[in-house]
Amino acid sequence: MNPPPRAQVSMSGLDGEMRQLKDHQQTREELLNRVHSLKAELHDWRYKMDAKVKNYKGELSELKDTLHNETEALRRELEETSTRLKRQISKTRDNQEHRYSAASSPSARLNRVHED
Repeated sequence: MNPPPRAQVSMSGLDGEMRQLKDHQQTREELLNRVHSLKAELHDWRYKMDAKVKNYKGELSELKDTLHNETEALRRELEETSTRLKRQISKTRDNQEHRYSAASSPSARLNRVHED
């Protein structure tokens, strides 16, 4: 006994809907797997970026300290050089004043007269 034609159409429609439902479920599973995969990739990427940022911050801090130390050393060196130059200028002035005053003293004039 064959089912009436309407029942056959209904069965084939149901089979089509079942296939379609199965396809949708498969697509849904694929999409969920992809989302989980992307989340894992994002987590790994963030972890790597955090490590790089931490590393770069450490390097930057070291460079900053080095720059500070070198700047301080240069400041001290400049100060020492300035002090040395001021002393040399002062000594040079004193020597010139001493020579001038010695050359213009009365005894120096007498020595020059006797030498002539």
